[in-house]
Amino acid sequence: VKRQITRVITPGTIIDGAALMPDKNNFLAAFVSNKNQFGLASLDISTGEFKVTELDSISKIETELTRLGAKECILPKGEYEQWKKNDAFPITPSTCLWTPLEDWVFSFDVAEELLKRQLKAASLDGFGCRGLHTAVCAAGAVLHYAVENLRQDANHVKKLSVYNDRAYLELDSISQRNLELVDAVFGGKANTLLGVLDKTSTSMGGRLLRDWILRPLFEKDKITARLDAVETLRDD
Repeated sequence: VKRQITRVITPGTIIDGAALMPDKNNFLAAFVSNKNQFGLASLDISTGEFKVTELDSISKIETELTRLGAKECILPKGEYEQWKKNDAFPITPSTCLWTPLEDWVFSFDVAEELLKRQLKAASLDGFGCRGLHTAVCAAGAVLHYAVENLRQDANHVKKLSVYNDRAYLELDSISQRNLELVDAVFGGKANTLLGVLDKTSTSMGGRLLRDWILRPLFEKDKITARLDAVETLRDD
């Protein structure tokens, strides 16, 4: 009998539905820095949700990783060794595993080519990635890691979304925890704001509501548009 490794399972690459919470994403994240610019990509390989952003401080990286509830975060080996030497890892949920990869995985040329091939696009500009150098590096690395570990194509990953943290009210990790928005200090989901508001009928709706609670809008026009949409659905 021929024996070989058919799949490598890590906290961020679980696809078995029995091991996942249907109303909560299981994000694999990737981090890369360039001076004072930080790229962060997140991929839920079980649903195909793939998004990326650029941030300007480590504290914002900590906030975003907490908000995502990332189970694993990959980063360049050189960065990992430096953090390990100085005991300077960002403060993240205790369940987040830091995984170092060879630095070439995060190179822009490798990442760009992989993403264009995956998304079947001649350019990444149409996805809003123009000028987002570190974000593209992170996105390419997270996709590479997921595909390599699963030993299969990720054909269901067809879209890359770019978002800006300045479009939402910033809630740092301490505020997220103390306000008990989605995770309770004591007890389960029922003791959180999410538990009170969650009347969704599908897993997708549950994941979206969770994201909305952790990313409060602060632009009046967008808030009004969302409320109008909810009112239309309620009264229809």
